[in-house]
Formats: sequence, structure tokens, C-alpha cells
Amino acid sequence: ETTGTAGNGPGAVIGGVVGLLVIVLLAVAAFGFWKKWNQAPPKITEIHKPARFIHGQRADLSWEVTGFKPKEIEIVVLLTRKRKEQLKLFVWNFTKDENVSCQIEEGVPIVDIKDGCERVNSFTAEPPRCVQLENGTFSVKCLIGFCPDVSEDDGAQMTVKVNHKTLKTSLEKSVNFEVEGKNCIVQPLSPHPRP
Repeated sequence: ETTGTAGNGPGAVIGGVVGLLVIVLLAVAAFGFWKKWNQAPPKITEIHKPARFIHGQRADLSWEVTGFKPKEIEIVVLLTRKRKEQLKLFVWNFTKDENVSCQIEEGVPIVDIKDGCERVNSFTAEPPRCVQLENGTFSVKCLIGFCPDVSEDDGAQMTVKVNHKTLKTSLEKSVNFEVEGKNCIVQPLSPHPRP
């Protein structure tokens, strides 16, 4: 009489372990594929600017960082003026916290830069908002205003720099300023009054 129970031998145990390993590997591969597929790199649209930058007249610059996923992103706005170091105008960090719309963690405006005309040249920004699009990606609209000064801003360059986990290096887009107008010449006061 043969009394054996099928599936109780060492082959059944090895088969069960191999089967379990295959299931775990498939689950890990599926999760990795889903995580990779569930990411999208950002794009910076064209930086919209006025047709002309005129000395002393407010100018607005706008652009959008769009199509990215996950939500965490850093947007940095830099300004390089002639013969001067690059300045950080604004830094915006958006977090993944779903309970609040994207928060501005830091905004650094450059203000009170004066030239010989005693004009104050300031950059201001509307707080950017991060929205989720129908396709599940995110988008941030940015708007900066400033009063161009021909002596400081003619030939300057503003750069938008974006850092995101899907990018190996920062994404950048720049715009050059060609400011129309006249340089102010300040005449020194004479210590002797004119007759």
C-alpha cells in the first residue's frame, strides 16, 4: 500500500519559495514601472514680455512651468546685470503637502536699487499658484513686474531656473532686456551760485 501525501516533499517547498519570489519580483517591477510612469519632467513656456522695455515704465514678465509630476518643484529667478554678479530675485519651493495649495516658502525681492536718476528699480512678483491639471500633472504660473532702468537693465538677462526630481540638471530659460530711453546725467551742484 502506498501512503504518500503529494506536495509535502522538498520539491514542493522549493517550488513554493520560487513561486513566492517570482510574485514578489513581479510586484516590485510593477511598482517601479508605476513610479517611473507616474513622473513627468517640467517644461518652461516662453517668457512673455512687452514688445519694448522703456526706461521708467513698468514691464511685466510672465511664464508657466507646466506638465510636471510629482508636485515638489523649485523655481528660481536670477538676474545678471552688466559687469555684475548674478542675483537671486525670487526662490519658490512647492511641497507635496496635499492639504494646502503650493506654498511659497521663500520670496526674495530685490528692492531699492538706485541709479544716478534717483529712480528706485524694484522687482515684484505675484505669489505663484500651483494647480493640478486634468491629466494629473501640475502647473505653476509666474508673473514678475519691474521698472526698467536704462543704466542698470539695458543688456541685463533674467533667467528662470527649475529644479525637479525628474531632471538630471536644472531646466533654464532666459530673456534679455534691451531698455529704450536716455541715461540720466546728474550735474554736480556748483559750490558757487551763478550771478
